[in-house]
Amino acid sequence: MRMIPLLAVMVATLTGQLASSNQKPNPQIPKTVPVRLECSWILDEGPQFEPVAHVCQAAQFTNRDLPNFVCDQTTWRSNEVAIKKQVGRKVVTGKRPMRDVITSEVRYIDGKTEYVNVRANGRPTNLDFPLRGMWTEGEFAPPGLCVVGSQTRPIFVYRGEDDIDGMSAQVFDYEVSKDKNQSWKWKLDNEEYLPSFRGSLWIEKSTGRLLRVSQEAFDVDGWVLWKDVAVTTDYRNVKIPDLGEYSLPVGSVTKSCTQNDPLCSTNTIAIRNCRKFAAKAHVVE
Repeated sequence: MRMIPLLAVMVATLTGQLASSNQKPNPQIPKTVPVRLECSWILDEGPQFEPVAHVCQAAQFTNRDLPNFVCDQTTWRSNEVAIKKQVGRKVVTGKRPMRDVITSEVRYIDGKTEYVNVRANGRPTNLDFPLRGMWTEGEFAPPGLCVVGSQTRPIFVYRGEDDIDGMSAQVFDYEVSKDKNQSWKWKLDNEEYLPSFRGSLWIEKSTGRLLRVSQEAFDVDGWVLWKDVAVTTDYRNVKIPDLGEYSLPVGSVTKSCTQNDPLCSTNTIAIRNCRKFAAKAHVVE
């Protein structure tokens, strides 16, 4: 059995690159706006899925109009590390916790995400060192597009209503088979892996905007080191000075465990202080 380590990490990415613009879009699409062709397939499942279709449409608008900006990101990582120690004549294996805090600026530039000024526990570092546990990238993909994109074509089921931070939401469960997955990619050592996954969308009743997305892998192939991987991301309307208001992630939690003799990790991310990206000019003499 080959076990490939997940060094660079699970990445929730989109097929194709995102375009940037200086426009200031409305972060939510009114429910009276007709559903465009790229999202109309959702309505084929039934009229009860109209909120999901509008989330799809809002994501398409964000995909087109999201400008260049930068935010501060803090990641609290809690990982289990395998250990061996000598006890008499025996070698005893076990686990010990390892925790650290990663801070960085995360830039969204012309449809791509990049990390700069990375610090581990306050010390300068970079993302090239071997990462322990799971690491997420692509946080600024348009909300929900990795789920509702037309290439993925998930199966939706209306679950009911829930409350998030005092906001009433409709909850839609979904499932994506491995052969249909074109969006949730795990970066392995020398290749990519696309798992089957399921999860839920929380859509605010009063506005139709997406509040939360969850993703959980299942039926992961045995050769992949990681088995249990689950990501939950919260979205809110965020004002970026001089640019406008956009639906952006404000936090996420990634939990993962290895296949055999499981070692588990948890990444908790907070994203704050989003602002217009200003490139520094270099004067050449």
